[in-house]
Amino acid sequence: MTTQDAYERMRIYLTRPGARQAKNMPGPQGVCLYETEIEGELHRCAVGALLAPDTIESCKHDEGATVIPLVQHYPLAARDLKDVDNLQFLAEAQIHHDDETCWPDGKFDVQALDRLARKHGLEVVTDEVVKEQPLVPEEVPVLA
Repeated sequence: MTTQDAYERMRIYLTRPGARQAKNMPGPQGVCLYETEIEGELHRCAVGALLAPDTIESCKHDEGATVIPLVQHYPLAARDLKDVDNLQFLAEAQIHHDDETCWPDGKFDVQALDRLARKHGLEVVTDEVVKEQPLVPEEVPVLA
């Protein structure tokens, strides 16, 4: 998955109506969780939307780590994100996801993610493309 693919997957996951999102879900030390269960449904954060279930399970005891140390310390995370050439983009997207100002009215502000994508030289995806994509990360394809 390239950095462009990662941006597209995050945008699809965080902005589709009905998407199960973990909005700044506080962990034991007040940190964001990659995945959490609420009322029987799994919710994922921006980076969690990019990780396979076995990866999330392997690093649950260290949730709250930003994406760069996660890749450095967890082989499965490194596997899932091996082709992402700009981990700084993912780290900044993680910060945006956890920023309360990016959640007006309880919905993720996609424009914040799009501005971040432009800052990192990525091509912004249109809402029409997003609406046609599946909701859960395991089903989110790499866009053509």
